[in-house]
Amino acid sequence: MATPERQARAARAFDHASVSPAEYVAAHGADMTAFTYDDERYADPELDAWIVAVGRLLRERGR
Repeated sequence: MATPERQARAARAFDHASVSPAEYVAAHGADMTAFTYDDERYADPELDAWIVAVGRLLRERGR
């Protein structure tokens, strides 16, 4: 489980309520050299699912 600080940082950094994972990756994926947020789990199930999906899409994009 992510620390409370990391959970708060993720909630601030990612507009998961308004932007789909695919939209986020399309807009920012080329600028992201590493994505480690999906290494941990988050108490907010919607944020957690969103982050997992972003990580999956970034890995697929890198293939």
